[in-house]
Amino acid sequence: PIKELSDSASAAEKLQDELIYNEKMQTNWLQDITHDLKAPIAALGIQLDASLNGALKIDNERLEKLIEETRQLNEMVNELSLYTSIRTGEIKITKERILLRSFLTEILDRFKSVADKKNIKLELGSQNLDSEILFDKKGLYRIFNNLVINAINNTAVGENIYIYVNKNEHTLTVSIENPGCVSEEELPLLFNRLFRSKDSGYEGRGLGLAISNAIAENNDSKISVHNTDTGTVVFNLAIATLNSH
Repeated sequence: PIKELSDSASAAEKLQDELIYNEKMQTNWLQDITHDLKAPIAALGIQLDASLNGALKIDNERLEKLIEETRQLNEMVNELSLYTSIRTGEIKITKERILLRSFLTEILDRFKSVADKKNIKLELGSQNLDSEILFDKKGLYRIFNNLVINAINNTAVGENIYIYVNKNEHTLTVSIENPGCVSEEELPLLFNRLFRSKDSGYEGRGLGLAISNAIAENNDSKISVHNTDTGTVVFNLAIATLNSH
């Protein structure tokens, strides 16, 4: 009886902890929604009020801008919802063996046309490409979609972006390196879901990087970023090698 009471108490305590955690995550999600949507919704309201009062004419060009702003708001809500679902474990992951050569080649092919518009060359290193990793494939696609687009957006016309793989006994690291620099003040904040850059590079909400970081953590991996002495920024995804699992 004593053991049964102890087990019941432990189960009740665990359930209470889960409820508190879920309530905290829900509160954070609501704060995110309020923080990120307040300004754009207010801007839309001002324009619509001005139109209603005759102070602003809604022509086709203005209407297209309002539609685009609405689309961005919808995308923002979806991203915030995804971030919270990942953090709470609502989205289940399925790890599978992934060959880096074919995966990274597919990523470069996918973004070649985007890079070409800025005359940016995506270069893939030749070492360790025949390595395999254990990772949720959908999550890995989202991570690299975010990191490669981030690199392209923050790379000047005509520059190169390098993707390469380093490996030791326990860890395999995929790196994306592009010309640029993130201020030392902002480096620790890049993966914060509410981050907004103050400088000219790495603009945006930072939500894409926050989602990537959450996915990496769910796959027992880690994303980091640093500046180099040669004037580049490097994002690293560190994954445990198969023999470490």
